[in-house]
Amino acid sequence: MSSTTADPFDTAHLRSAVLDAWRSSPTRFREDANVEEDYALGAYRDRLIVELAQNASDAAKGAGVRGRLLLRADDGGLTAANVGAPLDRAGVESLAAMRASSKDAGSVGRFGVGFAATLAVSDAPEIRSRDGGVRFDRAATIDILRSDADLLTYAEQRIPPLLRLPLPTDASPEDGYDTTVVLPWRDDAARKLALDALAAIDDALLIALPHLDEILVEIRTSEGVDRRRWQVARDASPVMVSENDQTRYWRVATVIGDWADENDPTIPTEVRGRGNWSATIAIPVAENGSPVALPSGVQRVVHAPTPTDEPLDLPVLLVADLPLDPSRRRVVQGTRAAAVVGAAAKALAAAIIEMAGEHGPVVASLVPKPALVGWIDTALREGVRESLRGAQWVPAAHDGLARRPDQVVALERGSDELVRALAPHLDDLLDPAWTPHLAMLRSLGAVSRPIVEVWDVVAPLPLTPRDWHRLYAASVHLETRDLEGLPVPLTDGRVVRSVRSTMLADGHDLAILGVDVVHADAEHPLLERLGARAFTITQVLDASFVRRVVDAVEHDEDEARAIVVAAAVLLDDSAVEPGDLVSAADVPVATRDGSWVPASAVVVPGSALDAVAEVSIARLADDLVTSASVHAWAALGVLAALTPVTLHDQPLDAHVWDEVMVDGGDWCAAVADVAGTEDPGDLFAPEVVIVRGVELLDGASIVDFAELLTAPAVTRALISPTVILTGDGRRVLTPSPAAWWLSETPILDGRCPAEVRITGDDRLEPFFAVTAIPSGVDEDLLVAIGVHTTLERWVSTSGGADDLLDALADESIAVPPSLLVELMAAIAEVVEARLPDPPQRVRVIRNGTTEVVDAEDAIVAIAPHHSVVLQASYLPGTERLAEILDLAPSDDEACGASALAGTGVERPVPVVAGALALPATYREHDELVVDGVSVDWWVTDGGEVHTATLDGLARGLAWASGRWGARFELADALENQGDAVILDAERLYDR
Repeated sequence: MSSTTADPFDTAHLRSAVLDAWRSSPTRFREDANVEEDYALGAYRDRLIVELAQNASDAAKGAGVRGRLLLRADDGGLTAANVGAPLDRAGVESLAAMRASSKDAGSVGRFGVGFAATLAVSDAPEIRSRDGGVRFDRAATIDILRSDADLLTYAEQRIPPLLRLPLPTDASPEDGYDTTVVLPWRDDAARKLALDALAAIDDALLIALPHLDEILVEIRTSEGVDRRRWQVARDASPVMVSENDQTRYWRVATVIGDWADENDPTIPTEVRGRGNWSATIAIPVAENGSPVALPSGVQRVVHAPTPTDEPLDLPVLLVADLPLDPSRRRVVQGTRAAAVVGAAAKALAAAIIEMAGEHGPVVASLVPKPALVGWIDTALREGVRESLRGAQWVPAAHDGLARRPDQVVALERGSDELVRALAPHLDDLLDPAWTPHLAMLRSLGAVSRPIVEVWDVVAPLPLTPRDWHRLYAASVHLETRDLEGLPVPLTDGRVVRSVRSTMLADGHDLAILGVDVVHADAEHPLLERLGARAFTITQVLDASFVRRVVDAVEHDEDEARAIVVAAAVLLDDSAVEPGDLVSAADVPVATRDGSWVPASAVVVPGSALDAVAEVSIARLADDLVTSASVHAWAALGVLAALTPVTLHDQPLDAHVWDEVMVDGGDWCAAVADVAGTEDPGDLFAPEVVIVRGVELLDGASIVDFAELLTAPAVTRALISPTVILTGDGRRVLTPSPAAWWLSETPILDGRCPAEVRITGDDRLEPFFAVTAIPSGVDEDLLVAIGVHTTLERWVSTSGGADDLLDALADESIAVPPSLLVELMAAIAEVVEARLPDPPQRVRVIRNGTTEVVDAEDAIVAIAPHHSVVLQASYLPGTERLAEILDLAPSDDEACGASALAGTGVERPVPVVAGALALPATYREHDELVVDGVSVDWWVTDGGEVHTATLDGLARGLAWASGRWGARFELADALENQGDAVILDAERLYDR
């Protein structure tokens, strides 16, 4: 040490006192060495930058200036320069004592034991200050020990403490600063440790040190200088911390209090004398003050006020005067710590409440959830949550006013729009903006309510139909399960809880008809989605309407009359046609004689059907007739004309059909007969059209009701066949029920339509009488109801061929042979689906006339030469006819011609003009006799032609070549075979 170096802090005296203590007590030497080692390697092992910043903050406070700190690292070491109060004698004594601190109230560090942190990087720390400086040097300390015989052995025993023997220095502080700490690097590891600590500087350091406003970090290398500058604007709101060109914002709240018990034995001795404490909560926010995530570089620990090892997982900074243990890394639990943490919790809760009012639900990120991170974190969370439970800070949707969490109700799965629609009626609903944070609010006491329960609350309230419409519009995105029990306002003022029972009738008043009609102002598509019926007459006048009238007739006929009249009036303004309302036919209506009869059995007076229906048929009561139009009553099911009605999916149950129409069971039996089954129950009609009112025509003449039959809908119903499905999968076409009924009813000159014919086809003359048909009646309609028109139409209808065979078997009917041939030809042309059953008795030709014989005695003559020799009963026809009638066809054996084959003289067939493919030869006989009958020609079953005459040859060749119609041309050709010119000339006139 130079003799000229000033020693303003009398470090020589301090050194002398320490050396005397060591000489007198080797234990004291070891104790000092151990303490310093504990601080350097334990409590302050990684707090170099924090301790330097604390000293800078306290120096600024002591001088009443805005604190600035320069931290510069270069090849030589670390330099820390600050402004403010310079080093003084008390500070030097604190450095050398190691067990005492010169800190005053509100100070954080100021050259106390924390200076031991410098030992992590340097063995020669130096403090240069405006009023003098001191340095410490491990090598100098060892030299001092070695120069003293009493202390020499200490130097050999262990590394001596470094910070007990201060040395004066007259070096000046950094320009522009009041104090500079210079720390030469011990080694590269020390340098890396310091550089890592500089890189870890964050906003928390400036917030934790209230008198430090600027930190400038310079890293100098051979490549240049890297500068980072932190500045804090504490007077701004929110507080701004800038790092170079980046600015971050913090909402800072500080609370100050007095210690409740200065003599608390759980508090370290060093801090017992302090009379007050402070706690600061810093919340990271955006420039507008809304909360943001904690910057990633900020340590998530409690600051007391410098970083401790106590974890803090909340997204805030807690800087508080908390009692620390000797390691200065753990907070000492006790009443003081509890009081400070409790106050900090209230401060954080107050900040959350204020921010909720300013920024809304974004502050939910600050509301702590229960957690077990550490006892301080846990206590802080519980304190905040307790404060929030009892405070009014959660806004209601109705008026936006804040309420306690337990005073608001949230909708489960409800939309914001629905909440806003409900808010005027339920003032405790949670502001929908907070719905995403429902779980958090529930943990603080808020309740949630399923939407289906909301309807129970709202239903009795005096909402207007328009209010309900707004609720429906806001509920369109809800699931069906959330809409069970949805209230619905009706036109009569009632509110019902079953949407499916209501109807959207656009304001129609249908209450008298037993229909719950939604008020027009409340109608919304949501209701239809949930089952409300759209207004249609068929929905109103359904089976339940019929039951309502039936019940009213039993209890109050005046009410029944009013209901029926209301229905008819409703139909007056509709496009409903008679027959559209299938169930309406069963509705009872009042008749002239005062009885109540199903509409389908009542006639409207003055209608077209009234003119032809029997007097005994019930007529609609006169007061009902005048209350609505004939069309309306007909649409309701009362008979005014013939009314086609379509029924679907109908089994052919005779008992059921006897109730549907007169003789309905007989129709089922007739259909079963056509379908070839004995049990109509095996049959099913996917769609069948009945004609109501047709049974009233019994006893009348078609002349009187022709106009009713020719109505287009009635004509279609009669003409269109009914499709019947059988149990074995067949599809059978049968007459419609009404057409069948008319065919069995004497409406044509006292005869049934099936018993008469119209003029035109004389082949029907033996079977049916001619009747006069009114003009304008379509022939298809006549056929549909059974009137016969032509032979072909007769046999082509269902059962027609059977009827013809039955008629031919009637011996009282005269049928000439020529007509029988035509009739058999018509039967042979019947399509497969209409083929008759084989008859038991058939009409045949015998001896030039016809007679009826048993089928087993009849034969079908399938060729003209066969019929010449057959003396038994025969039918002229074809093999197909024989197959259809199940009769034997004729052949050589049946005709007694089986011996002809190979007989006679074989001759070549003459060459004749024409394009016929004639056989090459024929057999000539002087006389040709078959079964005792002399014949001119014969063609055997093998196709061999036999003839006794030239004319017979022409016929034989024509039949053999399949051109029977060319027999006369062949006869001429054979007769004039030598005059081809004449034949060619004659052929020019063929037509």
